[in-house]
Amino acid sequence: MKCKLSLRDLSHLPFMKRAERLVPSLADVYEGREDPLLFRHQYYDALIALQDQDLDFKTLGRHIRCYRHGYYACTAIAELYGLEGILQSAQHLSSFADATIDTALKTQSKNLIDRKRLPEQFLDLSSSGLIVLAMGKLGAEELNFSSDVDLIVFYDPYRADLVSEFPDFQRFLIKLVQETTRLLSELTAEGFAYRVDLRLRPDPGATAVVISTDAAEQYYETLGQNWERAAFIRARPAAADVMAGHQFLTRLNPFVWRRSMDAYAVEDVKSIKRQIQAHYNLHDILVEDHDLKLGVGGIREIEFFAQTQQLLAGGRMPSLRARRTKDALLALRDEGFIEALVCKQLIDSYESLRSWEHRVQYVDDRQTHRVPKDADAFQTFCKLAGFTHEDQARAEMLTLFQLVHGHFSDLFSGHHLASSQGSLSFTGPDHDPNTLATLEKLGYQEPDRVMMLVKQWHHGRMGATRTAKARALLTDLTPVIIELCARQDEPDVVLGRFDRFLRGLPSGVQIFSLFNHEPQVLNMLMRIMAAAPKTVSTLIEKPAVLESILDPGFFTIEPTFAVLSERLKGRLDLAQHFDQVLDIVRDFCRDEQFRIQLQILEGCLSSQQAGMFYSILADVVMSSIFPHVEHYIAAQHGQHVAGFAVIALGKYGSMEMTAQSDLDLVFVYGDQDQVLSDDGRKLPGGAYYTKLGQRLIAALSVPTASGELYDVDLRLRPSGNSGPLSTSLSRFSHYHLEESWTWELMALLRARVVYAQHDLQTRIMALIKKAHLHAQKRLNITDDVLQMRKKLWKERHPRGVFDIKYRTGGMIDIEFILQHAVLLSSLDDFHEYGATIPALLDWCEEHACLAQDDLSVIRHAHFILADLEQLSSVVGEKAHEFLLRQPQDMLLAQFLSRHGWQNLCMEEAINRICIPVVDVFVRQIGDYRAED
Repeated sequence: MKCKLSLRDLSHLPFMKRAERLVPSLADVYEGREDPLLFRHQYYDALIALQDQDLDFKTLGRHIRCYRHGYYACTAIAELYGLEGILQSAQHLSSFADATIDTALKTQSKNLIDRKRLPEQFLDLSSSGLIVLAMGKLGAEELNFSSDVDLIVFYDPYRADLVSEFPDFQRFLIKLVQETTRLLSELTAEGFAYRVDLRLRPDPGATAVVISTDAAEQYYETLGQNWERAAFIRARPAAADVMAGHQFLTRLNPFVWRRSMDAYAVEDVKSIKRQIQAHYNLHDILVEDHDLKLGVGGIREIEFFAQTQQLLAGGRMPSLRARRTKDALLALRDEGFIEALVCKQLIDSYESLRSWEHRVQYVDDRQTHRVPKDADAFQTFCKLAGFTHEDQARAEMLTLFQLVHGHFSDLFSGHHLASSQGSLSFTGPDHDPNTLATLEKLGYQEPDRVMMLVKQWHHGRMGATRTAKARALLTDLTPVIIELCARQDEPDVVLGRFDRFLRGLPSGVQIFSLFNHEPQVLNMLMRIMAAAPKTVSTLIEKPAVLESILDPGFFTIEPTFAVLSERLKGRLDLAQHFDQVLDIVRDFCRDEQFRIQLQILEGCLSSQQAGMFYSILADVVMSSIFPHVEHYIAAQHGQHVAGFAVIALGKYGSMEMTAQSDLDLVFVYGDQDQVLSDDGRKLPGGAYYTKLGQRLIAALSVPTASGELYDVDLRLRPSGNSGPLSTSLSRFSHYHLEESWTWELMALLRARVVYAQHDLQTRIMALIKKAHLHAQKRLNITDDVLQMRKKLWKERHPRGVFDIKYRTGGMIDIEFILQHAVLLSSLDDFHEYGATIPALLDWCEEHACLAQDDLSVIRHAHFILADLEQLSSVVGEKAHEFLLRQPQDMLLAQFLSRHGWQNLCMEEAINRICIPVVDVFVRQIGDYRAED
């Protein structure tokens, strides 16, 4: 809303009158003869010109103050009458503050250089290593009209090659900062320029105003506090050596943007907010005398709303690392953390609050954020803010405060974790009888053992409970942990798994704070421990994967290749060397596998979807890691012209991977064996691509600090283990057209080129299609398939009814039936359908290769067996182990219900679907059990 005061009335405000006294030319703006936006540029240009003038301390200070008054008066008029928005004004005020600080530093440094106090390298501050970080609103380029400026000053002695000299002139750098601060902050006849606050530096009570970047990094790595992390969200190099400032902030990224969830930071921020409210007595929402910055529904609540979510997720999502509040809210909306309506309401409210804050400060340039309570002053405020009358102001402002505080409260409300089942006291040397009774009531079989276990947690003898804070948090959590375990089928077993998890944690404060702040994560953890004990090992190694549950869309967003590639690219952009690439890819892959596994456990994915998503994830890993591997090899041997391709076979090729799948791969390169690579230690094609293949295998399979990625199996390459690691295209073609066995062509039906250079993908798939079409001319397909199945029946005889892979009518029989049908056909379009079992079933149905009844039998059996295979893979059990779980087991019950097996004996149920499949096999191919 535009100001209701006339320019003439505005010019009588104390600040405007003082500004005109210092800068008489402002009269032309006050009387409407000059455009305030054009006029203020004169003051900015005049300020910059001071850098080239030889002025004494007092004269320089007077000029700076006068130009600030002129610039600020023009900005206020422009904003009040709608020539620019409030956030634009704040950005312009920030730019002027940057220029003022830079001007003051440059002029003062020249003085010290002339006196031989600083080296000549400081003649050009832009390459000197002197870093001036703007923090707070100046760092975010959201400076308010009467704000002080928060600065931290560091020095990087390596930047100007002054490491050895730094101790000699550090005291003069300190003097430079102190004199610059005095120049800007000192109250003179012209007022002040800026109040400079240097207290955000590390340990301000014990450190100088300029410290080295090495010392600062050590402090933040070892002693940095959560409030400092929040402060650095807005940090920005504002003056002197800006490039060095950006480099330093990049080095601080691991401190500010932690990869691991740290919900304790939220509790820290909440406690700060409570202290502010208690100090200022701001529990009630007011209008007159309300603090627009710190009060309920004020500016700080919107800033905290954004910053806390940035702290929690910014380590995983670089897109959230915005300095400006509006940009942060938009990023949170785009990533799905807040709804579009909430985002718009908070941005609109933020702009209104900031504009009201400025109108309070325009009157006399006082650093106040309170709405005036004096009747005349409140009336002036209402006119400056554009309200028609005071009641309108009260109503609209009160509504806005309530709206903002509502969103803030929704975010920070949290949940109180407590027990409602009776006494659960685990203190003292003796076991509390009431607690033992409660445990028994909850369903624990060994209450005494539970008591002992929980008491051990609180002794502080494990990493997770070493600190008093961790023990306090765990004490609050213990009742809900006990209750959540009791909700599972075997409470004692689940509690034992949680104990393993707890003992494997290096520390506990962060994870316990997460459980307190996000109870659904703890709830999910208990369900995982009940349903999938193997996952406990993963969580012990990397408990930070739990944080991914909080990502919006965790259970709904479909992990397409494009989405996953973009997400991984955002992380890889931060990698500085090859080893970091390997760790980042492993962390990413583990997070996404964890997502798929939980979606399977929660029933959100079918077995076919899960297999596809696991395979897409592997594709993303392959396409993302290969360029780094290629770059690594090229650095040693240059580039080679032949080109390289990676062929996926097995479950990876058919996009039916499970949680336990390895990668069956074949490497093929173009026919340029005699051509050498173009640089370094030059190699011919075969040697070059063998090294490339070896490096790719290592990148995919070697354990790093972040764990393992995939096991890689290359036994399906031409000639198996006796063949070369990477095969030329001509050799690959000749082998499969002339030499390959039937079983190799069956395996090749699942082939999929997952990475290729040049036109290799098209050429390889054409060769594979040709090899399949020519198979009948040189091979006895049916007899070969039967003999191969007989061999498997003899060498890998099924280990009982529940051996769903090798038993009669199991997965092997299903695959053999369909692959046999495809190889016997003379059709060439099967690759267009895909290589999954459902795709081959569709192809056989479309081309009438099998009877409809037989197809129905196979389709039904595969649907159930694939589901069983995915579930047992996720929980780390064999199929028979999974099927023999307790009947009340949640995961087993869901599986039985899904397939209508609730009232069937497990052995009978499996036989019902598998025996008809083996009958189809016998009719189509023959009876491999005849010699049994």
